[in-house]
Amino acid sequence: MSHVHLRSFLDQRVRDGVIRRAIDKWLKAGVLEGGAVMHPNEGTPQGG
Repeated sequence: MSHVHLRSFLDQRVRDGVIRRAIDKWLKAGVLEGGAVMHPNEGTPQGG
C-alpha cells in the first residue's frame, strides 16, 4: 500500500489532526531488518 495514496485517502476521511499525525508517525516508523533500520515508502508496520 502506497503511503502517499493512504495519506490522501485519510485526508479526505479523517478530520482530527491528532489522529492523522499519529497515523503518519506510525507509517514513518522504521523497520529493523538484519540489524539495520529501513524506512519503506510502502506497506504498513505489523506488531509493535
